[in-house]
Amino acid sequence: AMAYALDPEYLGSELVLKELVYQDIENGVQRFFSDLPTQIEIMRDFQKFRAIEGSVSSPIARGCASEMPAHRWWQQFGTSWLNLQRIAVRVLAQVCFVIL
Repeated sequence: AMAYALDPEYLGSELVLKELVYQDIENGVQRFFSDLPTQIEIMRDFQKFRAIEGSVSSPIARGCASEMPAHRWWQQFGTSWLNLQRIAVRVLAQVCFVIL
């Protein structure tokens, strides 16, 4: 669920973001970062990402979402939220590797 929610190709698709998905994201953030202020910052950044704000809002970023692997997209366009970017690259690179 976390990989789907962080995949830029599915931005704007709110059908899947139910309570269970948010819980999975929260659990993932807690696994990656132990300090509460950073966890809160990442959850705020996740909301901004899902709202298509910051560096992900450009037409180029939106267009590249379906043209490049999700973890590479985050490396290039996720610079507005460095901690969330770290999680996204790690989670999505694992997903890409498993699929291959």
